[in-house]
Amino acid sequence: MSRHTIRRTGLAIALSLIVLIIGLSLAWLGGYGYLPLDPHLVVPTTIILFFATLLLSVTTMMAGTSFIARQNISTIPKSPMDNVLSRGIRDSMSGIERIVQAPPDVSIREILVRDWSFQKRVSHNWYVIDENGNDVTDWPICNWEGIAVIRFDD
Repeated sequence: MSRHTIRRTGLAIALSLIVLIIGLSLAWLGGYGYLPLDPHLVVPTTIILFFATLLLSVTTMMAGTSFIARQNISTIPKSPMDNVLSRGIRDSMSGIERIVQAPPDVSIREILVRDWSFQKRVSHNWYVIDENGNDVTDWPICNWEGIAVIRFDD
């Protein structure tokens, strides 16, 4: 789980505890007549809001460990240039997917050798196939689309 996910989840849990403390404080103040609130209405509302914010924290934690997060979304640039193409590359051994970007005339071999971000070392014999089974290792990335898979000769 990434630090960002842990931070988001911790923030949501802290928010739920703050909701619980504020709600119970309002109920206590209303019970002693300091506020015009009915404790029998405030306590159930507080409990519902507490569980709703806890559900939010579980949802953020699950989103941080889902298939989408494994694609390393942080590597996708905020505003790609017009002359840069993006392609998805999946490691056949681990299933990890990465987004690679380069100008249209650069081959996938050049891109991956320059920025290898998979478990196996780049020195092993490998090739890249597209969704149709074509070996696209030395093709420019403008000549194929979709998600390609890295295969290793072992």
